[in-house]
Amino acid sequence: MKQIPAPQSDLHQMVKDFAKDHIYPVREKLIKSKEFPSEIWNHAAKSGLLGLAVSPEFSGSGATYANIAEFGYLLNRYGGVPGLTMSFTTHWLFPKLHIERLASAEQKTDLLPLVAEGKASLSVAISEPKFGAHPKHLKSSLVEEDGVFNLTGEKTFLTNGPLASHFLTLVVSGEENGIKEFSAILLPADTEGVQKTEGVTLSFLQPCPHGGIKFQNAKVPTSSLIGTKGLAFQEISHPTRVIEDAIGAFGLIGSLHSLFDDLARQNPYEKLDLLGAALSKLDALLPIAQHLANNATPENQNADALSHVYLGFRSIVEYILEELESIVKANGISQSPYAELLQRDIQKTLGIARSAQAVKLTKKGATYIQERAPSV
Repeated sequence: MKQIPAPQSDLHQMVKDFAKDHIYPVREKLIKSKEFPSEIWNHAAKSGLLGLAVSPEFSGSGATYANIAEFGYLLNRYGGVPGLTMSFTTHWLFPKLHIERLASAEQKTDLLPLVAEGKASLSVAISEPKFGAHPKHLKSSLVEEDGVFNLTGEKTFLTNGPLASHFLTLVVSGEENGIKEFSAILLPADTEGVQKTEGVTLSFLQPCPHGGIKFQNAKVPTSSLIGTKGLAFQEISHPTRVIEDAIGAFGLIGSLHSLFDDLARQNPYEKLDLLGAALSKLDALLPIAQHLANNATPENQNADALSHVYLGFRSIVEYILEELESIVKANGISQSPYAELLQRDIQKTLGIARSAQAVKLTKKGATYIQERAPSV
């Protein structure tokens, strides 16, 4: 039965209440836990929280990409556990971005209602051991024969991998002029020949689980293809990185607010001008985050411009963290163990894909100089 989508304000209140009631009371435990809180996840499923971003056609609430960004802010602001927020936003984003946008009608009907109920979850499998997500080095592949895809390979660093019932798996499906072509296959976790692995164990952004998979002669029907054969890197990998960053900006602001709140509750402030300066910068980030959230759609034709706005946003967040260090020292503040872990998670979030971001910044600087250099 189709659900009537709740008004967006009701959805925001639902997420805020969930964060305050179920995450905040145990935030100090969750932020350092290696065990995923199944009881919190199951409660979210029963309450309809896991179906917020699925379209009403498939029994969800129809939240937009911008809504997902705002939900991330609320979870971090009032729950204070960025790792758990990552699990929720991943569960909301990937089915919307990849299944609703690129899958067949049958695939949508089979999977999305289960996602909305919390009975299924999707992990995107791109990165491989040693080489990450660099297309030149990816080796996982498929062979097509008699209407069947035969997949062999290994993937790692899969967000929500241990929770996933399905993996959207990028594999080499051909090569032209020395350039690999990739296709995306919807691979059920219970497919014969598929084995979940531990993958990479992170010491931050807990309790979000990151796992891996190995697949040897894993056979699925050719109808398991998602999107256009040979174009998966353009259709899936590129939009994923840009939209994850743009949506995550609001979450970073929520984490910073939670961090400042924790310090304010436990310590007296004397150098209030320093605090006011940092909070003013935090306020200034809100319209930038809103811009990123509003433009975080796969239809955005200017993804490079959006990426650079995010990089500028990130630089300001880094500066706020530096100011926070000054505030702590100037006021003789003793940070709680929780605040130290929260600050660590914010810094680690900023460090994700740092090398790729450095390449973008270098390219932007070089282009600027080249365009303005005097002609000879």
